[in-house]
Amino acid sequence: MRKVALDSGAVTNLDNGENLPQSDYGGIAIDEKFIYWNADGKILRISKDGGKPEAVASEYVGIGVDLVVDDEKVYWANHGYYSPNSPTRPSPIYAVSKQSGRAEIFADQQNIPHSLVIDEKFVYWLTPTSILKQAKSGGQPQVVYQATDKEGVDELAQDTENLYFGFRSAGNSRWGLSKVSKQGGEPQILVKTYSLKPVAVDETNIYFFDEDSLSKSAFCKVSKNGGEVARLDTGYASGVIAQSKTLVYFASLDDIYSFTK
Repeated sequence: MRKVALDSGAVTNLDNGENLPQSDYGGIAIDEKFIYWNADGKILRISKDGGKPEAVASEYVGIGVDLVVDDEKVYWANHGYYSPNSPTRPSPIYAVSKQSGRAEIFADQQNIPHSLVIDEKFVYWLTPTSILKQAKSGGQPQVVYQATDKEGVDELAQDTENLYFGFRSAGNSRWGLSKVSKQGGEPQILVKTYSLKPVAVDETNIYFFDEDSLSKSAFCKVSKNGGEVARLDTGYASGVIAQSKTLVYFASLDDIYSFTK
């Protein structure tokens, strides 16, 4: 686990390198003091200043997970790995106290739950055809949006009021980018085509990748209200993306780039 100084580019090792993070998206989260990640069947955390990692959860943790944290708990869903000839099996979303303890089932019997996001009151997640939410205080999952069996949803992001997600219509090979209110309702199509990778959402825009050629991606932005897409740059992009108030950061092979908003 490493960190890089934004002012100098200096890289610092936070741990001894024995706890390799998962290679899939979704296996890392941060709060004010700690970094949380999935390694070798455990959810670990380490101070942002470095030190010795400590285990937060050591049961029910898969090879790959989607992981989110709030002030009190860590929530995760295990990645499912399926083939066309093997049926999917419902699986839970788990939760555990940040101070460690026994993991508990937060939402049971979900169909390939993934792409978790969290706000003050709810945890949101995807199945292959739906967006769901459940109050952190408990209760039953609620459907925010339900697609048909021939449509698909993937790659969830959020702001205060809305959820942003990849949507593939029936018979279409390309994904588009849509948004829907956290209260539910009819989704709005923002972008007709985009690469199914994580996006960054700020106060006014969504930053995302689209296919430019077989070997290159276009780095783009669009208003959260939709409209014309601005192509900002082209090149190889792994899909990893993060942001600050003024910059967007993304990875390309072994390099991390920043781009002014």
